[in-house]
Amino acid sequence: MDLKELPFKLVTECGSYHNAIEAILSFSRSLREVAFLDSNHSSEAFSNHPYYWQVDLSELRRAFKKDSPTADSSIFSTLLHHIRAVGLSADPRHGEGNFRRSVFQPLTLVRELLTGIRPDHDLRYFAMAGMRRKWRRALSSATAHEFQILTDILNSAIELRADYDRKSHSVITREHTIPVLRKWDELKRFYEGHPSRDAFGQGQHWQYKHILEILAQAEHLSDKRDWKAPIQLFLECCFAVYYFQAHASKNKWVVLRTSSIDSAFLLSNLFGVTTAIAGLDDLFGGGGLILADGVVTEESRNHLGGRAVLTLGRYGTGKSLLCMQ
Repeated sequence: MDLKELPFKLVTECGSYHNAIEAILSFSRSLREVAFLDSNHSSEAFSNHPYYWQVDLSELRRAFKKDSPTADSSIFSTLLHHIRAVGLSADPRHGEGNFRRSVFQPLTLVRELLTGIRPDHDLRYFAMAGMRRKWRRALSSATAHEFQILTDILNSAIELRADYDRKSHSVITREHTIPVLRKWDELKRFYEGHPSRDAFGQGQHWQYKHILEILAQAEHLSDKRDWKAPIQLFLECCFAVYYFQAHASKNKWVVLRTSSIDSAFLLSNLFGVTTAIAGLDDLFGGGGLILADGVVTEESRNHLGGRAVLTLGRYGTGKSLLCMQ
């Protein structure tokens, strides 16, 4: 089958453009769960395929069914076929799938499997909207508060890790860090004996389960809310904007591609609508204009409609120029 026909076949089988995106996000989410957290999963990447991760397909299918219980069983097989067709997976061996690292990035996978069927800004918007629906989060002060707390906790751990490396692995503390992370030994056990950088020296690398343990400290810093959904959404956003990337040679590990996490940037990408005007998105946090979602209809699930934005300002300040862009 022609590669150009694959996106249309996937949408047809899923029933709608919206359902296709939900299925792709669910697949990427399930892959991360099996590869990073499955206790029976090997800690080494598939040696015959550099930059490919080996994953048990039966475990992956079960995780997909759990994450997306209403999806037809044939959808999983269709996704596997399409992922191999676009070169993101090698041929399976002995029930093991071999996936490229980019499959762990939800937006990348959506773009690869649905390229040409919608403009890129539509793909990004609906993918991020799918994440919001999955974890039941809307644009609100509560969501912003959750992201800020999780950002502060993870940034403190990143800073402590950096200090640990700079000080030749000596025991140090930071007075300005999150209180629950001030005791150095609580963090040092996560990475003692492991180099702080990946093979290319491009960023700290962490075992994924340790990041979950660190973020779980949010329970001690805020009210007694359920932090499972906020943490999962936060991590999914980090993968979507490439703050995290699967390690090149070790399963269960991720590489941090930034020196610090920016909660405003994450929220802007999660709720923003890109303007496609060079430089303008950066004025709104990097992800575009953050506008409240409209009433959800069947049509709005499959097509990104227009938005009316009123621009105010004195004459000569660039209102007309902005509109013409």
